[in-house]
Amino acid sequence: MTKFHAGNSKAAKLTADIVQSMRREYQEGRVTQGALAKRYHVSVVQIGRILRREVWHDLAVPMVDAGIVADSARRMMELQNQVNEGRDAEGMSAMDKLNWDIAKKRAVMPETILAELEADKPAIPQHILERAAQFKG
Repeated sequence: MTKFHAGNSKAAKLTADIVQSMRREYQEGRVTQGALAKRYHVSVVQIGRILRREVWHDLAVPMVDAGIVADSARRMMELQNQVNEGRDAEGMSAMDKLNWDIAKKRAVMPETILAELEADKPAIPQHILERAAQFKG
């Protein structure tokens, strides 16, 4: 540690434990940078530097427990299998059915809009009706 660092550490407003706690809270989405700045009486700019590890970069990055990662991956695979195996009588999975419904609605949408426009003809300018007719085909 240099003389400069040693001289400033006594006047520091934050400790290593506080910085790690700040990073953890922010990463979990429980607090904003502004709230951290107010709580610890430092600027929002300084909070940003801390969170980006521009300062206090010598602190160890906490390791993620391999068990947590494995459990999360297992749950994701279970959900994916449920989606893939959930086929109806026609053999369509829930995801296939959703994609088909979206495609069907996109295909019908221009005709629906054109029908609504034609129903309100007096209130709609002619150039808008002509543009809508171009979409119909």
